[in-house]
Amino acid sequence: MLTTTQNETVSGVKDHRLHCPGVLARLQACHDDIRKRLDVLEAVGHDLLASGRFTRRHLASMCDAFAFLDVVVPLHTADEEETLFPELCLRERRTSRPSRALAIARSEHAGHGVLDLRLKIAVLRREAKAAGRLAVDLAREYRDHLCHEEQSLFPWAAEVLTDPELLAEMEKEMRERWRDCGMDVPGMR
Repeated sequence: MLTTTQNETVSGVKDHRLHCPGVLARLQACHDDIRKRLDVLEAVGHDLLASGRFTRRHLASMCDAFAFLDVVVPLHTADEEETLFPELCLRERRTSRPSRALAIARSEHAGHGVLDLRLKIAVLRREAKAAGRLAVDLAREYRDHLCHEEQSLFPWAAEVLTDPELLAEMEKEMRERWRDCGMDVPGMR
């Protein structure tokens, strides 16, 4: 997201990178990188819907976006599901925060995989209109998911995950996960 002030983003949602600079800044940086690829998929999707046919440019743009997302999304999801969410679950019992936000995020993670697969099948079959609609839908749904996390889970995490030792351990776990795959964690370069 583009930061317009030190504490707010363009959408008016607080930028929690300053409140929890390690873990949440890394997750936010990854969200930002994912959004860039979603922008590409959405633009190609609209073009496919308008033209009704694939070009080499469409295929190259989609393949580039897929290559990035196929590597980054599983690592990012693991950062959330294996590092962030368990810590939030532990603190959930001590706060009035409902588990619904976590359940929604987990459900959406699974749902995106199905939509992603349907899009790739449409691309393989060179079904331009279907691929266009699916690309636009995937971009919209995934952006909504990122916003949900940023508006419900990130503020909660910034509020309850304040122990510097815990945050350092979480950051180390994320870094090791990504480096084991030969990748730098977004925001940890």
